[in-house]
Amino acid sequence: MHNGVGIPIARGSGTSGRVQSNKFLPRPQHSPSAAAGAPRDLPAAAAGGIKEEMAEHERRRAVEVRLLELRDVLEEQGHTDAEIASRLAEARKVAAADAATAAGR
Repeated sequence: MHNGVGIPIARGSGTSGRVQSNKFLPRPQHSPSAAAGAPRDLPAAAAGGIKEEMAEHERRRAVEVRLLELRDVLEEQGHTDAEIASRLAEARKVAAADAATAAGR
């Protein structure tokens, strides 16, 4: 090691012992928005919109899960495919109306 640069003994390392820094390695950028938890490429107002979209997606997903459970029950009871489709359409309309009133609160 010369002047604090390199490894103490170059023998057996397969290198000359000289250490070079990687100039192409990107360093992390610290910004106030990243510290607040918002994504770096979106403004804070858009991050709130994403949360609303995620909540809406979860509501829709819950409705579809209930409809799939209803389909399973109807299939176990021996209903025909046409009856199942009509009942699911009615249930989907009711669920959409419930979701609309829940979103309006």
